[in-house]
Amino acid sequence: LVDMDLRHPALTEIYAEDSEKGIVELVMGEARIADVVRTETETNLRFIPASRSDLINHTAEVLGSDKIRDFLAQARNVFDLIVIDSSPLLPVTDGRALLGAVDAAVMVVCWERTSRDAVRACMRQTFGLEDKLVGAVLSQVDAERIRYYDYYKSGYYARDYPYYHADRKA
Repeated sequence: LVDMDLRHPALTEIYAEDSEKGIVELVMGEARIADVVRTETETNLRFIPASRSDLINHTAEVLGSDKIRDFLAQARNVFDLIVIDSSPLLPVTDGRALLGAVDAAVMVVCWERTSRDAVRACMRQTFGLEDKLVGAVLSQVDAERIRYYDYYKSGYYARDYPYYHADRKA
């Protein structure tokens, strides 16, 4: 798992808040992999934090660089799966800069916050996304409320599957 959201490194704040170096220092040759990677002992998950430097002004240039591509090419030989957390695709170009270096993309949309128009705009404005998009994740779902939704909001799913998201009541 690699935190490449250099503007708002939320994963780094959660999993490696004490890190001093991250992916940027690694690809720039200022740190070794052993200095940067964190290993979760129970799951053996490896985590590479984002850079802790506030001095990075051109994040899209860093993320779209050949050095990132080289790092990912080398990492493919070591890891079974590489998951990258990037910044949102619409407001900044960072995530779009990474698109050429990855094999596939998954779009994460926030339930009841991300509009359909925003998803459509993202699809239109992100060159190459259609070729790499393998799925979507609906995040921050309210399980209690979503069980009453269906495509036409007719109550079909609520009638036929009322206990899907909760314990069955007698």
